[in-house]
Amino acid sequence: LDISNGRANVLLMHFRWNKEKLYDTYYGDPEGTCLAAGALENDSLNDARKPDDMVLCPVLFEEYRMDDTYSMGCTCKEHPKEHRFS
Repeated sequence: LDISNGRANVLLMHFRWNKEKLYDTYYGDPEGTCLAAGALENDSLNDARKPDDMVLCPVLFEEYRMDDTYSMGCTCKEHPKEHRFS
């Protein structure tokens, strides 16, 4: 797949590490597959920040450079639409 490591990680976790199922589904509908998995490459947080900006990882509670993180889409109404992970 010609995608970022972060996006690949999210997709693999979504498909429970079944790469054959991921390949079949992704090549049939790349955008739909990424949307269903919450593997958003160009989220609003990326649009608003520079690669050198620091973000707080909600898992490790440490700051990381924006370009060293990836995001997962979310449909929650209680908080922002992205969750960033290192």
